Amino acid sequence: MKILSLFSNKSIKVKILGSMLILAVCMIFACMVVSITYSYKSILDSFIQSSLQDLASAQNNADNLLSIVENYSVILATDDTIQNTLTCQERPEGTSLSVNEILLRNQINNIIGTFPRINAVLICDVWGNIYDSGVTVISSEAAYRELSAARGWSSTAPAPYTISVIGGRMQPNVISYTCTVCNWRSGALLGYLTIFVDEIFIQDLYAPAEDDHYNMFLLSYDDTVISTKDSSRLYTEGPVGIAELKEGLHFTSTSDDYYIYKNYPALQCYFVKEISKKIIQNTINYMELFMVTIGAALTAVTVFMSILIARRLTRDIFKLYSATEQIKSGNWDVRIECSSQDEIGLLAQNFNSMIKEIRYTTDRLVDEQQSKREYQLELLNQQINPHFLYNTLDNICSLAELGYLDELTGLVNNLSSFYRGVLSKGSHIISLRRELEIAASYLKIMQTRYYNTFTFQIHIPDSLMENSILRLTLQPILENAICHGFENHLPGGFITISSALIGGTVYLYIEDNGVGMEPEQVENLLENTAKSQTEGGFAIKNVHNRLTLYYGPDYGLKVESRKGEGTKVTVTLPYTSGCDHLRQT
Repeated sequence: MKILSLFSNKSIKVKILGSMLILAVCMIFACMVVSITYSYKSILDSFIQSSLQDLASAQNNADNLLSIVENYSVILATDDTIQNTLTCQERPEGTSLSVNEILLRNQINNIIGTFPRINAVLICDVWGNIYDSGVTVISSEAAYRELSAARGWSSTAPAPYTISVIGGRMQPNVISYTCTVCNWRSGALLGYLTIFVDEIFIQDLYAPAEDDHYNMFLLSYDDTVISTKDSSRLYTEGPVGIAELKEGLHFTSTSDDYYIYKNYPALQCYFVKEISKKIIQNTINYMELFMVTIGAALTAVTVFMSILIARRLTRDIFKLYSATEQIKSGNWDVRIECSSQDEIGLLAQNFNSMIKEIRYTTDRLVDEQQSKREYQLELLNQQINPHFLYNTLDNICSLAELGYLDELTGLVNNLSSFYRGVLSKGSHIISLRRELEIAASYLKIMQTRYYNTFTFQIHIPDSLMENSILRLTLQPILENAICHGFENHLPGGFITISSALIGGTVYLYIEDNGVGMEPEQVENLLENTAKSQTEGGFAIKNVHNRLTLYYGPDYGLKVESRKGEGTKVTVTLPYTSGCDHLRQT
């Protein structure tokens, strides 16, 4: 808004120049943002894909190592010497136990001596004795419990033994694979075999080169680093939690680093590659500098071109501006004098023609719409069945010939009252009270015509009597009920007129206990189809059209009927608090 206010008092030339500059700068800035964002995303996606390949390669190496170790476990578990030594009927003790230890140690070393990645092998028999490949077991009882309880691969942990190194002994960090040793003939359990691989060998599977600017580590499912080049981070909480690593995404980040990861169920961990955001940001910075330089050059070119265009456009545009201001104030007789033959000149000529055509068309449409609306309403309002009058006059003649003076007087009075309401030169809109008087007169006439074969009741509260309604809304509905609902004109017919006020809408209900209609008849009654253009269908459709034409599409008629059970017609009208504004007939 502040920018618009700065231009409000400036010349058209300044506005065009300023607008073009703002638009150009915004487009240049948007292109820079999109380019930088896309480049950043491309660099990041490339890094992620490259990292996933590194992780996949590391996992393939781990699979090879684990497969080799598992093969060695099968060789050891089925070796005849180990099988025969562990197969004994009673606990070996003393000299027998010592001989077994030496025998198994030699045999283990003979088998695994060609594969240096195996750090140690421990075998325990069913008696709780532990045989090793040349290491010192720290606690035989604890080692036995761990070996007999474990199955398959276990994540990195301190070994249950120590080994000799220069200057003393050490307890290495290892991953382990445990399997049962069973008699290959009988299947009887002989003991448990565990192979240990030093964590250093795991590091060799994924360790980056010295010139690589990233780090890789293994994160267990319990958020603990179980393998890393940085020994200070081993067995500490990982820089990212397991909850942040969602399967299938393979990527997450913190404020300082990016992490790409792959799940590795064999060791119950994730292979995680860690890289500092600064490495990627340096590349982005060089790209941003290049884009800013290009943007500045484009802005300078835009300024020069905008000045030239603004000068060219403002020569005749002031005339167009002045003309539009006059039209805005209501002067449709304005014309533009312009001698230019360019696009502005053609625009001025077309502008003059357009204003002339718009004024003519607008005046014509207003007149046509007003005439059309008045004609439609008057035409629909005057479509009254003339047979009703003829039949009633016949009835008057019959009553006069028969000498039924009371009935004759009542019929003539009702007919007079009815046509005073129908044919008087009043408004098309009358009060509901007056409409009900017309309806009652009509019903009494029809009772006389059909020898009182039906009765009627009107239940309308006084609070709705002054509500406005289109004249002759109810009569065609009542005529349809009498002529078609009571088609046999047998005694017992009944018509009820009632109402309800819901929200701002008045509902009038006209119900009869006549013959009713089939669902197909009800469906077609208010439609513009040939099936609805019967005498009764046309009258109902006529009322519906009048209501929707005057009040709008939310108002009109709704018909409900079941064959043999009668018909209910609902008239929907807007609620008005009074009819003082109406001309009563």
